[in-house]
Amino acid sequence: GTGTFPVGATLFKAEYDDPECTEVLSYVLMVKQEPGSTPPEEHDWSWRRFDPDRREVIDPRAIPTTCIDCHDYHCAAPPYGHDYTCTPGAPEPMRP
Repeated sequence: GTGTFPVGATLFKAEYDDPECTEVLSYVLMVKQEPGSTPPEEHDWSWRRFDPDRREVIDPRAIPTTCIDCHDYHCAAPPYGHDYTCTPGAPEPMRP
């Protein structure tokens, strides 16, 4: 669709360090927040990352900035993604 995820929608995924997807590099958690409750660049999502042992990675220089930069470019709108979430197998956006 073209709308946004409902408040409270929770997305959790594993990121892998190998092509076979057997070695977990990290886990990522996104939770949709009330409209306007986050800084505008966070697009009403909270962004968190966890190491393979499920300990939260606290790095204010990278989280959520690195996550948001990537999602802004790769996943903002169809066909590449939806509401800043990535669509598996989608084509890469064309660079201007």
